[in-house]
Amino acid sequence: MTGAFTALLWCTMVLPLAAAAPLSDTSLGPVPKYSQAEWKKEKEDIAKFDKQLKEWKKAVKKANPDYLNTVYGRILEAAYREHNQLSNRVSGRSRQLIRQEGKSERDSLAPKAYNPELRDQPARVTKEEIRLRKAESDYLANYVDLVKKQTTLLKNLKNNKPFSSDAEPRIYADLTKELEAFRDAMKEELALMKKEVHKR
Repeated sequence: MTGAFTALLWCTMVLPLAAAAPLSDTSLGPVPKYSQAEWKKEKEDIAKFDKQLKEWKKAVKKANPDYLNTVYGRILEAAYREHNQLSNRVSGRSRQLIRQEGKSERDSLAPKAYNPELRDQPARVTKEEIRLRKAESDYLANYVDLVKKQTTLLKNLKNNKPFSSDAEPRIYADLTKELEAFRDAMKEELALMKKEVHKR
């Protein structure tokens, strides 16, 4: 869960800085970052997960413990794989944003003596750069919320004990709701990505 931890840690470091830049205007939306192929790959992953979810629902009706454990193990593995991909993506973008902030001082817009002939001059940050950074920070917060949501769902799913012949039906019903919630979180991620897809 290293990726998720890094993403959550980033929230406390970058989001306050973004809030301190009132001159920015994020109404233009996020900057494109993903290709059409990357977005389609995520869409295909959701379709595969949905197929596994349907298989799980059919398995519940048969109430065969061995088969249920096998199907559940596969869908749980797929959920963790999707979660790790999201966590790594968010962590990578947050690290990049933090590096950008580290290259410039927070009060870089304040009047300063500047001589291009001298070394170690204060970083020059334009209003547009600040706007773009805040837009990235604001939009990343949406992904971080999804990381948190998926982390909670996976914790609940992982705590489930192996199925036995005397398992109560409500256990399967509760797990189905958790799996559906995870699938819905994947769809939320896809919707966020769509706004960041290059048009060509």
